[in-house]
Amino acid sequence: MKKLTDIKGVGESTAKKLELLGVEDIPALLNFEPSRYVDLGFCGGVLDFDSGEYGLIKGEIAKVSDPNFKRKYFSLTVKSVKGSFIVYFFNMMMLKNKFSVGESFVFYGKINSDDKGVRYLINPDFEPCDKIKHLKGVAPVYPLKGILSQKVFKNIILNALNSDIELRPRFFSDEFCKKHDIKTYKETLFNLHMPSSVDEGLKAKERLKIEQTARQIAAFEVINSGLAREKKYSFTDDELNRFCSAFEFELTLSQKEAAYDIACDLKSSRYMNRLICGDVGSGKTACALIAAALALNSGYQAALLAPTSILAEQHDIIAKEYLGKLGFSCRL
Repeated sequence: MKKLTDIKGVGESTAKKLELLGVEDIPALLNFEPSRYVDLGFCGGVLDFDSGEYGLIKGEIAKVSDPNFKRKYFSLTVKSVKGSFIVYFFNMMMLKNKFSVGESFVFYGKINSDDKGVRYLINPDFEPCDKIKHLKGVAPVYPLKGILSQKVFKNIILNALNSDIELRPRFFSDEFCKKHDIKTYKETLFNLHMPSSVDEGLKAKERLKIEQTARQIAAFEVINSGLAREKKYSFTDDELNRFCSAFEFELTLSQKEAAYDIACDLKSSRYMNRLICGDVGSGKTACALIAAALALNSGYQAALLAPTSILAEQHDIIAKEYLGKLGFSCRL
């Protein structure tokens, strides 16, 4: 099994919809994370949930509407402990005979609210209250943008997991996982999509993020290990000290350490890949200007990017004042 269309329930039309979600192959499908989880152990009234939330609601059928053959739907009026709500079934006319006034059901889906505040669900999952088999445990909610229904997508995931797909370790071997007492890749995928608790699902998401981060770090190390800088930056310690002292204020110890680390990177035979984090006013811009001065001093150019035009104009004023003292020019 190599293609999405090899999975039961995935035809060419569904495969195209999956591509709109960024799912172009089986690994991407299996690593498509739920945005949240819903504990189906809690079954409430319709007013226990905010509009837009997914939830499990118990109610008694108060009315079954006549089918609207033109728009291909029928509706149910359902009484719950805390108010009534409407259930609409579109393109599912065959389900109408499953409901009778006075019977109790549980419905699972997205709770919506119209302009008058009336709550409603569209094509929810449902089961009779005395025959609940599937609507229990924990339900993953996927960010599907309305392209596919939650039920259809989950069935595709389950069909993929229960097929003959070989779930090879992506980065951490099974031996590594056993040694460090972490879930294997296969275990993580099952916990991600079929968790026994909300906490288990969240831990599976965290486990995948750790592996993704480790893969990125390893990939960078592999790529960077084969790259050697042909031309290094040239400056003396006195020049570095002069650049650090050119501000109208004295740099803090942390700012000096950051500037020194940048200088060491620039003199290294390996390319720099550094991220400086700090609160507003912590001196990040000062460190960036020192780095620019070191580049200019070595005969190179430097660019300082800003996310907004206002911030760019502010940086331009500061840069011109600072770099001008050192004999360099800059333009916005």
